[in-house]
Amino acid sequence: MTTSTRFSSRLCAVLGVVLAALVQTGTARASVDADAVADLQAGTARWAATLVRPDGTLSTGTAWSTTYSGLGTSYVYGNVRNTGTLALTAQTYTLSASGFLVNPPTATACVNGAWQATTGTCTGTQVALAGATALPIAVGAGVSVRLTLQPALLGGTASLSVSVSRSQARTTP
Repeated sequence: MTTSTRFSSRLCAVLGVVLAALVQTGTARASVDADAVADLQAGTARWAATLVRPDGTLSTGTAWSTTYSGLGTSYVYGNVRNTGTLALTAQTYTLSASGFLVNPPTATACVNGAWQATTGTCTGTQVALAGATALPIAVGAGVSVRLTLQPALLGGTASLSVSVSRSQARTTP
């Protein structure tokens, strides 16, 4: 062994003894200090569904109304869109009618598909829109809707509206 190697070995041994003595006497102390900072964005959750008229305009806060007459059945197509910030599990639909109607109008959604206006068929599953209806709609998504207008001898008016309560909105993904 060389002189510098012996010196290094002795120094390490001495430092080891000193450190061991300090640890046993409690004189050695370690300190850890940490700061954690996180920025959280606070927002407001909204739950809302809006009917979209056949011409693409939104019926925000108002019913989607149509006036019709004639002896045949006719159809009007539109959408219901989730315009809130939470996914919807259901909505409440109100369909009213006035006039001299043979039968009341109906509203039907086409879930996982769309209404085909030329054939009058739904490419998905038909769901009647009456009262509280379990119709899941993701944020920003929409569902195709068809109003079926029954014969109206002297004319009639049908109005469809939609509302969403807090219990019909999902707070988790």
